Amino acid sequence: MATRCTLLIWAVVLGWCLSAGSLRAQMPDPYAVLERAKARQALVQDFYAEVAIAVDVDFLRVPVKRAEVFYQQPDTWHFKAKGFLMIPKKSVKFAVAAYLEGAVSALYVTSTLMDQTLVDVVKVLPLAADNELVLATLWIDRSTAVLRHVEAHTRSAGTYQVHFVYTNAPFDLPVQTAITFEISRMQLPLKYVGRLKVNPQKLSDKAQGTITLTFTNFKVNEGIAGTGFAPEEFRSLE
Repeated sequence: MATRCTLLIWAVVLGWCLSAGSLRAQMPDPYAVLERAKARQALVQDFYAEVAIAVDVDFLRVPVKRAEVFYQQPDTWHFKAKGFLMIPKKSVKFAVAAYLEGAVSALYVTSTLMDQTLVDVVKVLPLAADNELVLATLWIDRSTAVLRHVEAHTRSAGTYQVHFVYTNAPFDLPVQTAITFEISRMQLPLKYVGRLKVNPQKLSDKAQGTITLTFTNFKVNEGIAGTGFAPEEFRSLE
């Protein structure tokens, strides 16, 4: 009886191992998923758009700002606006290629639904010890290969998340991008604090903030000449 029970246990274990091996064999190659997304984004060499920038920080009240933006591959952004403009730091990346700079190790995590869309989840670990990026998790649309969500851990900008919303923009560009991050009151440029409406009751060492960029009136692959502005008129993501 004991022998029969032992054989049954081994049969179950063997079946599970075979099943697990089969599941691993069916998992997409993470490098292939990343390369497909990278190739999809490479179709857009540059674009110009009008953008509304909404800032939501616990201890700040910032009016929605309207600006113009010019983007160039692989991940260069320039903004043009009057007055104070609160935009993400340069270390916040929007393009898949920006997370693949240098040697990286990639791990396929799972597939799941996001915004009612099937996505592949891939973790990216840069191998260079001095890379600004420590670890990134990318949610990539399986059907269109567009980037839908990012969670990144960095050395200088802490942890941030970027969520992309798509509708009918040319080249499947996102019409809205929301960046969620941790912000310290010490990170605010002091020369601008007097112009911002600060709520002292909510002022703390750290708070969560969200910057939402809503894009309209795209011009794609026309170069900076197509925008009507000179490069020196724009502000970089710094």
